[in-house]
Amino acid sequence: METGGESFDDVARRAFDLYVANEPRKAIAMAKYASTIRPESEYPHRIRAISYRRLRRPKKALQAALEAIALAPREPLLHSLAADLYLDRNDLPLALKYATTATRLDPDMAQAHASKARVLLISQRYDEAEAAIDRALAIDPNAPESISTHALLVRHKRAFGMSLNHMRDAAGDLTDIEQCRSFAGLVDDFLRGGPPAQTNQAVPGIPRIGRRSLLGAAILLLHIPIMLTSAIQRRAKFRLLPPDVRAHYRTARDHPVLRRERRLLRIATVGPYFALLVAFIVFYGFIVPRSR
Repeated sequence: METGGESFDDVARRAFDLYVANEPRKAIAMAKYASTIRPESEYPHRIRAISYRRLRRPKKALQAALEAIALAPREPLLHSLAADLYLDRNDLPLALKYATTATRLDPDMAQAHASKARVLLISQRYDEAEAAIDRALAIDPNAPESISTHALLVRHKRAFGMSLNHMRDAAGDLTDIEQCRSFAGLVDDFLRGGPPAQTNQAVPGIPRIGRRSLLGAAILLLHIPIMLTSAIQRRAKFRLLPPDVRAHYRTARDHPVLRRERRLLRIATVGPYFALLVAFIVFYGFIVPRSR
């Protein structure tokens, strides 16, 4: 099929060449033109997806990738691309779903296994990630995605092992309050995924601005889903720890002084917002109606 003297193949090739030449905006425009020539083709949507990704527009990139999948649901490369895009958004369940679909559609596709390995690696499921990357390297030992993911896996496993050793060394005498505080803090830092400097807020994920205002209370309510997701992720990471480290952690946190400190921290964190909520209910439920 041709339009204006240009075939679909010529336009699609030009769109890809523009992407390779690092002109993603022009590639997107050309891909849109290609879609008008052959609306049933998934290829222009794929070009738009990778071009939007290069422009750091994840929402547009994911939308284009899903449009491509709708046109070609059995194309493993598209599912692998969607997995990478969901991973960019830190949506690990959906990233794993699409990566698994890609490996099922084409078990001999190295890129699909590498995508799955990256998702499992970020999820800290190291044994499964290692199996996936070994499969990818067995299919194509020279694939750049597989090589880089394997190197990243080795670093993460080494860091994880060093963290475990550090935790075991720090356990010591868990009858001493300072030893308990040090050990519990070390495990908490691991569960939060960063050093204390990155997670020093009393409530993770809550901006500092407006903590003692009505705006702060509204922000707290809006961030409840984020807090719940963070708690689920911490619980999943906790299950990765060996039984002896988990037992030491529970012993350390059960120290009476630390229990009292956590209780006071909860009161200091949630108390002001609860007081604001009560004041809001009293004001609008009793005072305002009587004034009318």
